[in-house]
Amino acid sequence: MLSRRTLAGVALLPLAAGLRAARAQEAWPSRPVRWVVPFPPGGGIDVVARLVAQRLTDIMPKPFLVENMGGGSGVVGSAAVARAEPDGHALLFQSYSSAVVNPATMRNLPYDPVAAFTPISLVAMMPMLIVVHPSVPAQNIREFIALLKANPGKYTYGSSGPRTSPHLGAALFCERAGVEMVHVPYRGTGPAAQALLSGEITMVVDSITTQRGFMQAGRSRPLAMLGRTRSALLPDVPTLAESGLADFDFNFWAALFGPAGLPTEIATRQAEAIGEAMREPGLAARLADLGVEAKASTPAELDRFFRHELQATREIVRRARIDLE
Repeated sequence: MLSRRTLAGVALLPLAAGLRAARAQEAWPSRPVRWVVPFPPGGGIDVVARLVAQRLTDIMPKPFLVENMGGGSGVVGSAAVARAEPDGHALLFQSYSSAVVNPATMRNLPYDPVAAFTPISLVAMMPMLIVVHPSVPAQNIREFIALLKANPGKYTYGSSGPRTSPHLGAALFCERAGVEMVHVPYRGTGPAAQALLSGEITMVVDSITTQRGFMQAGRSRPLAMLGRTRSALLPDVPTLAESGLADFDFNFWAALFGPAGLPTEIATRQAEAIGEAMREPGLAARLADLGVEAKASTPAELDRFFRHELQATREIVRRARIDLE
C-alpha cells in the first residue's frame, strides 16, 4: 500500500505542474517575440506591423521583431506559424487577404484557417473605397450605377490580380448594384492604380493609403466608401450603404493570431499590450498619415469578427462566381 507521504506527493504533482505552467505564462515574453508577416517587406501590412512592433518594444520587457516570410500569397508564413510552438514567441500578423481571402478562394490550404490559429487582437483597419478616373461622367455613386446600368459591359475595373481583396470588393459591388463591368487584373496594386490614372480602366477598389495623393491632385475621384461607416480620414465621402446598397460592408484589415493552443493568458496579455500601444497618440497619428485606422480588440472579439469575415467572404466568392485557385 502507498504511504500517506507518497499519496501526498502524488496529489501535489498536478498542482506543481500547474504552478510551472503559470510561471511560464507569467514570464511571457521571456525572449524576443517574432511577428511573422507572411508577405515581402515594404508593403502596407509590413509597414503597419513594424510601427506597432516598435511601440510594443518600447513598452514591453522584451523586443518585438518583424520577420517577413513571403510566398504563396501569404500561405508560407501562415503555415510556419501554424507549426510553431504555442508559447507566444512566434505570432502571425495576418491581413484580410491571408486570413480570409486565401481560405475562401484556395482549394488546398496546408492548414485549417480556424483550427490552426488562436485569435489575439485586431490591429488596424484600412478603409476601402471606389475611385474612378476623372473623365467618368458621374459625380456620385448613384449616377455611376445608373451609368453602368445604361452601358452593361462597357466599363472596366482593375484589381491587383484575380482573387485579391480589390477584386472581391469590386465583384461584390457589381453583384449588389446589379451592374456588369469587365474585370482587368494586374500584377499588383501599383500597376492597377497607374492604369486608372492613365484612363486605361474606369474604376478600382483601393485603399485610402494608395489613393490619397492621387485624389488630392485630382487624378482620381472618390465615389464611396465600402465600409459600414464613413472614414474619419475622408469624412465627406459617403458609404455605399448610405447611397442605396443597404448593409454593404467591406474593409481591409490586419490582425494578430498565434498558433493553436496558445494559452489564454498570453493571448490576453498580448491583446492588452496592443490596446495600450494604440492609445499612444503618436502611433495613432503615424498610422492615420498612412490612411490606416488604429484598432484593438480582445481575443474573443477578434474570434467573432474573423469568423464573420470568413463566412461573408466565402459568400462573396459564391455569389460573384469567382473561380477557386
